[in-house]
Amino acid sequence: MKERTSVACAELRLISISRSSAQATDVLGGGFGGGGNVVEWLEKAALVCELRGILKPETVIPLHLTGGAFAVYQQLPPDDKRNLEKVKHALLTAFAADSSRHMNKLSPGDCSLERRWTCS
Repeated sequence: MKERTSVACAELRLISISRSSAQATDVLGGGFGGGGNVVEWLEKAALVCELRGILKPETVIPLHLTGGAFAVYQQLPPDDKRNLEKVKHALLTAFAADSSRHMNKLSPGDCSLERRWTCS
């Protein structure tokens, strides 16, 4: 009986994660594929993670990347994929119109995006 209960609990957690991911996708407009404003998308992703209580956005962001943005992510070394700053840097470098301006904006404490992703 105990084994069935733990399996049922695991299934409920998986359903809950799936629903949370689907809700995040809806809020994020289906994800980011490389078109549009990467800075705005990253800010929305940070807000969704903050509101949903997601403490490690780097574990959620890849699920919402498509096309060229996912290709950029896939080219990162495994350790960089687990580092939010490296993921943001790669996406901004690849897709921001003026990535140097945006990277300066993302220095610690300078913008809401940084604060959202570093607060616990």
